[in-house]
Amino acid sequence: MKFIVSSAQLLKQLQILGGVINANNTLPILDNFLFEIEDNNLKISSSDLETTMSSVLEVEADSNGIIAIPAKLLLDTLKTFPEQPLTFTVEENNTIEISSNSGKYALAYASGEEFPAAVTLDSPSTTMIKGSVLSVAISKTIFDSYL
Repeated sequence: MKFIVSSAQLLKQLQILGGVINANNTLPILDNFLFEIEDNNLKISSSDLETTMSSVLEVEADSNGIIAIPAKLLLDTLKTFPEQPLTFTVEENNTIEISSNSGKYALAYASGEEFPAAVTLDSPSTTMIKGSVLSVAISKTIFDSYL
């Protein structure tokens, strides 16, 4: 599996998704971002078992695949890059090589199959509220505190 993505776009999405990752996860796999490539779309997910966030980026990919990359290590590595295209190449020895104009970096990865599946609702419910009603409800719950 090989794909090319903008360093700035990827870093921006990962910083948002990184907010879900806890410092003390019950499962080591939760310290990773899940990368799923399907039809030139990269879906990145992070989870703490209660909350799962995902984001989709368009990439140039040669095949589909799924891997889990260590979140902290990937974020720290991406922060060193200026805006440029990055090429991610999955190697046979459970490493992913990140190639850029600045050089090459190799990170270990885990199988994406170990990552817990996100819960999806078959028929989610919706609630419609008029903006004026919501505004009144919020204004009635705001408390002024005087010191």
